[in-house]
Amino acid sequence: MVRTPSIRDEFKFETEELHSYLIEDIAVIKIKSRVFEALTDLAESGKLISLIQAAERIPDVKALMVINEPGCMDENEYDKFLHRILERGIDPFAPEEERGIVQRVDRVREINILNRTISQLIEFKKVSVMALQGNIVTPFFGASLSVDFRYAAEDASFSLAHLEYGLHPTGALPFFLPRYLGQSKAVELLFRGERISAREAMNLGLVNAVFPSGDFENKCIAEIEKICHLDTRVIHATKLLLHFSKAELQHYFDTEAALLH
Repeated sequence: MVRTPSIRDEFKFETEELHSYLIEDIAVIKIKSRVFEALTDLAESGKLISLIQAAERIPDVKALMVINEPGCMDENEYDKFLHRILERGIDPFAPEEERGIVQRVDRVREINILNRTISQLIEFKKVSVMALQGNIVTPFFGASLSVDFRYAAEDASFSLAHLEYGLHPTGALPFFLPRYLGQSKAVELLFRGERISAREAMNLGLVNAVFPSGDFENKCIAEIEKICHLDTRVIHATKLLLHFSKAELQHYFDTEAALLH
């Protein structure tokens, strides 16, 4: 007799870019490599979103953790992506270069797909966590603020590298940052463009905890398990009340889309 695959079995998946697996009642999606390419490939990006949706459908899963491999969301990958879609060197002082980038199909697609992913994370009914390692560049810094909890490795940092290319910050960072820091501090960070260490991010309230790099994933899982004992109905109701500004977020996305045309 052939066994019908369960929802838990269907969640388990691995490619060069993504690895999804279950640790007891925690669903884990690990982003391994080529993250910007994945955000401009409809099939790859669709798989990430479908995994988030699958984690919500598994009855005994109480939390989702999205974790990245160090180096896949950093300034170097961001630079390679922007140079690839521009197909020539970038001059950050030339306004026409900015226009050239934002009009590229891949750039628009990257923003739209990332915004769809953020919307999916905002609407996730269970506990959502991002576990961040290495350098995290602007788009993923913003996306990380859409989840319930953020944990960072002790050597992690956040880079507002968009300023080097004369681009606006993506990943809904201008939407989320004032909600965490207030308008004045958010404006300061967005225009100053300095790198923020994991400890600085925790002091600002942007990261919930910082863990040693050597045993980072296990430390994150242990921390999530402390939350998983809560009644799922309480979690869902609390999240509905916390995220009452979905219409504002959609308006933000619409405004950003208008800037790209």
